[in-house]
Amino acid sequence: MTRLKHRLTVLIKYVILLAFGLYGGTALKGYQTVVDGDTLKIGRQTVRMNGIDAPELKQNCLCKGKTVRCGLAARKELHRLIGSETVFCETSGRDLYGRLLAECFIWKNHEKINLNELMIKHGLAMAKYSNRFLLPESEAISNRRGFWDCEGFEDPSFFRKTD
Repeated sequence: MTRLKHRLTVLIKYVILLAFGLYGGTALKGYQTVVDGDTLKIGRQTVRMNGIDAPELKQNCLCKGKTVRCGLAARKELHRLIGSETVFCETSGRDLYGRLLAECFIWKNHEKINLNELMIKHGLAMAKYSNRFLLPESEAISNRRGFWDCEGFEDPSFFRKTD
C-alpha cells in the first residue's frame, strides 16, 4: 500500500507541474538562438511566438518573378531585428508539441518592442491563432510589405500540409 501511495503522490505532483507548465504564465529571458521566423531557443526552452505564423524554412515564395527562400528570409529578418539585444518572453502556456507559447520582446532605446508584432508589421509572418495582430497585418497587406508584395506567397499552414 505504501508503494502505491508513493506512486500516486508522484503522479499528483507531476500533474500539478504539468498544469502550471501548460497554463501558467512566466517570464523567460536569456541567450537566444533564432530557429526560424516564429521560433526561438532560449536556454534549453523552445519558444513559439504566439499569434503569428512565419514561412517554414524550406518554404519558397514567388516575388516579382523570382523564387525567394521566404522561410530563410523570415529567420534572417528576426535575427536582424534582435541584433545583439537580449530577448525576453512572456509565456502563456505550451502548444501541442511542448513548445512554450509567448510574446517576445527586446528593449531598444528604452522602449519595449514586441517582436511578434514587428514580424507581422514587416510582412514576414501572418497573424494566426489569435485576433491580437490583425490590425498590423492588414496594414502590412495594404502597404504590400514583405511577402505581401509577392504574387506567390502560400500560407505556412497550407505549406506544412503539403510538404
